[in-house]
Amino acid sequence: MAAGSPPLSYQWQFNGTDLIGQTNALLTIGNIPVTAAGQYRVIVSNAFGVVTSAVTIVTVTRESLRFDSSASGVKYSNSVPTIKLLGAAGAGNLTVLASTDLVSWTSILTNPPVVGPFTFTDYDATNYPNRYYRAVEGP
Repeated sequence: MAAGSPPLSYQWQFNGTDLIGQTNALLTIGNIPVTAAGQYRVIVSNAFGVVTSAVTIVTVTRESLRFDSSASGVKYSNSVPTIKLLGAAGAGNLTVLASTDLVSWTSILTNPPVVGPFTFTDYDATNYPNRYYRAVEGP
């Protein structure tokens, strides 16, 4: 909370860089990806001067990226699987890889960063007697 002669102006920063449009007294962030972890502070000013708050470090924890093993997590239509991933944190591109032998892996999908559940369909799966999947986030 800042107090002083009105009007007060606010500018929030993330890792020392202004957050565009974040000029309210309160900073609210929702559905935050792991890339938003870092140092936050606010600069408050009025006609008499400027003050910068102490840095607050925000840590973002997340659940692990994993395949949904529930009954609704894998569905088949004409032998083509649609599979749901849970726990995507927006930490970089989401890549799904497939293998027939658990040794050689091939990327079958690269998607821009996603936060939350992600569903994909492997239309090529019917060409293989066995198909295994893994997924990774990041650069």
